[in-house]
Amino acid sequence: MFVDWSNAYRQAKKLHKQEQFSKQTMSGKPEAQSSDVTPEEQSTTNKNAQQKNSLTLEQLLAEFINGLKQYDNTNLGTSKGTSNSPLTTDENENVIFETTRVRLRDGVELAVDYLVVSNIGRFPVILELTPYGRGPDRFNYRYEASYWRKYGYAFVIADCRGTGDSDGEMVFFSREGQDGYDLIEWIANQPWSNGRIGMRGSSYTGTNQWFIAREQPPHLSCITPSATMGRPMQDVPYFDGAFAVGTNAAFFRYHVYVYIISLAGAIPVTITVLFGSLAYRNVQQLAYRTVPLVRRELDKQLTTMVLVQVVHNFFITIPYTIVTAIINSPILPNDPIIVAELQFANIITIYLYYLNYVSPFYIYLGASERFRHQLIYVLFEIHLKRWRRRKVNVDQVSP
Repeated sequence: MFVDWSNAYRQAKKLHKQEQFSKQTMSGKPEAQSSDVTPEEQSTTNKNAQQKNSLTLEQLLAEFINGLKQYDNTNLGTSKGTSNSPLTTDENENVIFETTRVRLRDGVELAVDYLVVSNIGRFPVILELTPYGRGPDRFNYRYEASYWRKYGYAFVIADCRGTGDSDGEMVFFSREGQDGYDLIEWIANQPWSNGRIGMRGSSYTGTNQWFIAREQPPHLSCITPSATMGRPMQDVPYFDGAFAVGTNAAFFRYHVYVYIISLAGAIPVTITVLFGSLAYRNVQQLAYRTVPLVRRELDKQLTTMVLVQVVHNFFITIPYTIVTAIINSPILPNDPIIVAELQFANIITIYLYYLNYVSPFYIYLGASERFRHQLIYVLFEIHLKRWRRRKVNVDQVSP
């Protein structure tokens, strides 16, 4: 939907002038014209009249929106009648949503919350279809519902397929267009809707508006995508024609359960513990072998290094593996406190997990005396001498 904002503003300004003229006509002539009024009283009356006729920013915004709605109803028309005047509501009142389930074309049901303006009349609707959860403690635009209702708009928010309380399986942007089409047409058929639906959202809920608009629902009036992907029709779920495995649900499960939990978690830990146990068993049998004393001491240091590395890997890999499995579990609770705690634990375990790439040097440095000697020898006896320039006396020729 494209709105001529200049004409809409002129319409709002015209309405405001008409209201001011009506007020002055109904109130009659100003008292300041009476001969009994002193100049001081005349000045006070004029000042009060100026204050009364001046508009605050909120009042001006309300007048502008009134003009937009009248301009929209006059020039664009509505499919099911016009919306009522904006209702004045208490900003501090408790906003109570109605909850229902909407059946889609393939039988899957979406969980939907909606807030109507009034039980009488039909109104335009603001819609958000979100995978982040439709609850008040989630990342969504539910908090704007009272604002929209104040200006005569119903507000609808729904969980995407496979998220929140909705049925089905979440596949990245694969069915957003069809699901959004069905949801919009369901809204248009409700007794509190005038059949004009606009969409609100950012990030995922901004990008899915493009997919829904591509399906051309008859009752979709406008979209307001924000913070969307650069090329939503090309990059997701395909990248220049090739299927993007990074956004595929099956690949995501493989990445989590096969790669992170198995290949990068349980299997390396099992192997290191196994060979660490064999190394410890080897140390216990050194006393029964006829080997030189120096060789025996070096074997002990090497075994100590291996065992410390095994213990270190176990305690920094297992927590990351467990937290990752819990976060990606389908039975993860919806309690925001638990979710926040798990996210914090995930960040800590990721930092610990990446210590794998720097810890061996410090472990060997602290566990092996021979390693320390070799490090000092390489740094100072070999490399430092290369940097030093040879001193040549003035009267001598360097060989």
